[in-house]
Amino acid sequence: MRLLKGNRIAKSSFFLTVLLCLMIQSGCSSSVEHIRLYREARQDFSDAAHEDNRVIKEKLFPEPGNFKNLLSNPAIFEFSYNKAQESMGRWDAVQREFIALNNNKECELTADALFGSSRTFQIMAQLRRDFWIHFLKAGGGQLENIDGQSKPLTEALAQAEKLVANKDVKLFERDSLLLKSLRPRVRYEIAYINASRPCLNDTLKKKTFFPIAEQMAQAEKELAEASSTTQGNLQYYFTMSRYIMLVSARQVVVGSDKASQKLPLEENDKSVNEFPTLNERVNYFRKQATNQGTPEQKLINSLGLTESDFKTTYLSPIVKE
Repeated sequence: MRLLKGNRIAKSSFFLTVLLCLMIQSGCSSSVEHIRLYREARQDFSDAAHEDNRVIKEKLFPEPGNFKNLLSNPAIFEFSYNKAQESMGRWDAVQREFIALNNNKECELTADALFGSSRTFQIMAQLRRDFWIHFLKAGGGQLENIDGQSKPLTEALAQAEKLVANKDVKLFERDSLLLKSLRPRVRYEIAYINASRPCLNDTLKKKTFFPIAEQMAQAEKELAEASSTTQGNLQYYFTMSRYIMLVSARQVVVGSDKASQKLPLEENDKSVNEFPTLNERVNYFRKQATNQGTPEQKLINSLGLTESDFKTTYLSPIVKE
């Protein structure tokens, strides 16, 4: 299996943002064709998300023994071109499915108040597909069985914002919240793609990668603000996404095979000034994880982690405490 050689961040960085297996209930028991097609496409979306979630969780929360091995030998958790290609292919198929559905059954879906939901799925699938295409290109991967040119991630974002602003399309509350959260997610994903590009030397790495880490931290901050009033499963999804953003940003600073920085830093280390937002946001997340009833604490509890394990292993500080 060919690995992402030369990709200094993707080798050891935890992976991307968690995908939500959307469980939108249509409230309709009709067996008419557009309902059947919608349900089938929704299930394919959930299957693609589930597969990505499985890989992501393995990389985010390995067993403590494996985590120690990761720190000493990042190659253990390398992500292969083959897996990236497979995931991109799944999302390409899901996107095509929703495009056909929405083009051919718009009137019927609109009559059942499902067109907004179906368009949300289409936009989310497009964003995942386009991310994988850019990720593979950034690492030098070869794209197979994909027609057309890759699109900027901001195209899916523009579609999302246009859909939210369209008063003629009914959106479920969950759809609306997801679409409104895409701006910080796209900021993060663009930064992640840029971090995945090979870097020739440590001097250039410091010059280009520290601002990338700051962009990831800024995305986490924006997502926290956008989701502050969200409740339930969607809040869990946003909190997990924020955690991934911070872990990825921290890994960008450290690097993969030859760390340009050893974390945590001393308070008087001048490098601290290179990423103030990251330091601020890591501290905030860590503090919130100790406060009863916060989304951050609920996240670590749901994963069976102790506060100590989380703060010392899974999200350790940027600056020594």
